[in-house]
Amino acid sequence: MGAKKILILEDDSTLASALAGVVKKAGYESVIFHNPEDAIQELDKNSFKLIFIDCLLPQTPGVEVAKTIRKNFDAKILPIVMMSGIFTDKQMMKDITQEITALDFLKKPFELTEVLKFLEKESAASHDEGLSKSLFSMPDRLGAAPAKRNEILKQVTHVHGFELPILLSSIVGNGCGGTLTLSDPSRGEINKISFNKGNIVSVESSDKQSFLGKLLVSNGWVLPEDLERELSRPSEKKIGQRLVEENFISPHAVYDVMEKQMAFRIEKMLTDKVYHTNFEFEDTDSGDASSIDSTEFYVLLDQWIVSSIPGEWLNSQLAHWGGYMVEFGPSHDPYRHEYEVFCIMAVDTIFSAIENRSELATLQKKYVDRLSEFNKAFYYMLCLRFVLFSEKVSGMSEGEKMARLQKLWPEIKDLNLIDTFLAIGGRKDMSVDEVQSFYNDFAKKFLSGLNLAAMPAPMSGLYQSVKERVTEAYKLFLQPQKVLDYERAQETGKVTKRSEAQAKLEEAKRFLSMGQYSTAAVLVNKAIEIYPSVDFAHLYRVWCMLGLLSRSKNTAKELQDIDQLLSKISIEEKNTAVGCLVLGLVAKNRGDIASARSYFERALNSDKGLIDARRELNKLPSTEAKKPVDLLHGDLGQVIGNLFKK
Repeated sequence: MGAKKILILEDDSTLASALAGVVKKAGYESVIFHNPEDAIQELDKNSFKLIFIDCLLPQTPGVEVAKTIRKNFDAKILPIVMMSGIFTDKQMMKDITQEITALDFLKKPFELTEVLKFLEKESAASHDEGLSKSLFSMPDRLGAAPAKRNEILKQVTHVHGFELPILLSSIVGNGCGGTLTLSDPSRGEINKISFNKGNIVSVESSDKQSFLGKLLVSNGWVLPEDLERELSRPSEKKIGQRLVEENFISPHAVYDVMEKQMAFRIEKMLTDKVYHTNFEFEDTDSGDASSIDSTEFYVLLDQWIVSSIPGEWLNSQLAHWGGYMVEFGPSHDPYRHEYEVFCIMAVDTIFSAIENRSELATLQKKYVDRLSEFNKAFYYMLCLRFVLFSEKVSGMSEGEKMARLQKLWPEIKDLNLIDTFLAIGGRKDMSVDEVQSFYNDFAKKFLSGLNLAAMPAPMSGLYQSVKERVTEAYKLFLQPQKVLDYERAQETGKVTKRSEAQAKLEEAKRFLSMGQYSTAAVLVNKAIEIYPSVDFAHLYRVWCMLGLLSRSKNTAKELQDIDQLLSKISIEEKNTAVGCLVLGLVAKNRGDIASARSYFERALNSDKGLIDARRELNKLPSTEAKKPVDLLHGDLGQVIGNLFKK
């Protein structure tokens, strides 16, 4: 991915045309300029892959033009190739190359095939470099032969936790076997996910907590006292194996719960951190019969994207792809069952929108009121190669840049500097050079080429606010130690806010138990206001909404909102005692008494002290149907007893 244009600044029309022909053969579009001022103005309007500059131009020496360009565009953002038929001294060519950080220096006359080879080499190198920095272009590249796909996967050395769905989808979708290692050296964390022909067969997490026992109890497979008794017995065998040997559970129960445990562990890896990655290809056999196949994976992928990928992060990442065309990919088939998932069904018109083959930014404008839902559906489809990015369209106009800044400011104005940098697409693991290049690229895309003097005061004020905030964040990241100090100070504040929010939720739970839903709703909203990502917030909101449902004038809309909130709740939270209680209340509201009973029983299995679940269970109608007494053939005791009751 990247700009597909080459700028040629050359006063010799014959040579410029010949260069343009070679550039076209390499698959690029060329733009020729004879005047340096026109060329520099064009750089502010469009993105270019490369620029060729003649050293001797009539108006201004090409070396001076290159120096001016280099002040605004880093070498990694815009490579420059110098050309000359006069400056042929090797030392002089070397000095010029170093002074402007040029990519190469071509001595005239040169073979045009030399330029072609150079363009192909530069294109491949920049593509591979971009792969290690962003996985959003990965689905585009996986249409190659298996050997090439394997090579692409091995080139991934880092992945952000929220990009993990792309990487996992690539491995599952291509039927790969091997072990993916995700490590965080700063915290001594090592996670491993093993695959066999695209199936996930084991997940080793740095979080050593086992969910197996808790899941066996909450799903009703084993009694808590039996589990405790087995856990207290010294043994080197796994708890699941011991329970099977003692005939407490069947092997099927263990396999079912082990699959859920693998899903939990992967879900916990989808977090705001960067992992070092390594993938070793080799089919891995699981000693157990449990595995997550592709069908199960696609269902889990939907849940992970909806509940674990923040809409703000996804929006900031996709903003960099707004100018790219979107088209259906090779895996697109409107009749595939993978489309029957919540994130896509939430944006039911997404197929017809993509069929028109528009820019991503244009598609997003159609869903401005439901942008988060659209982005998550698009992310899901991108992971599975249902959609792909194609060529980059022309650069942003001044109006589009200002529209982007207007959209960006509300997103970052209340964020701290680290979150601001991440919101515009930066990463915590960037080197100082990468930070510099990233900022230059951002400034070129959104902060350059604007006529501030002609802008109304509010718009110029907005521009200054965005520029100051982004620049302040950029300067912080130029000093890694200051980033660590700043992060520690922010984390201390987060701990305090998280504790305050959790206290509000505990208070809300007390009012919920008393049936005071309005008061509880106020407390839940305050908790979310204090710390938006506080655990169990969505569960308590659903609980409040269910309690207030009878007072609502628009029950259908409330139920729809409840469904959306449920989709945002993690698998882990849904399997807690409170999660089962709330899911039971939802099932009861829908008239599904059998499911409600099952959920309430699971809640009590996890927490026998959860009085709300016991109370709800006692309220449910008995499942034993009253059979009529057969007066002629029935038991004499039953017949006489029934007559006395009457």
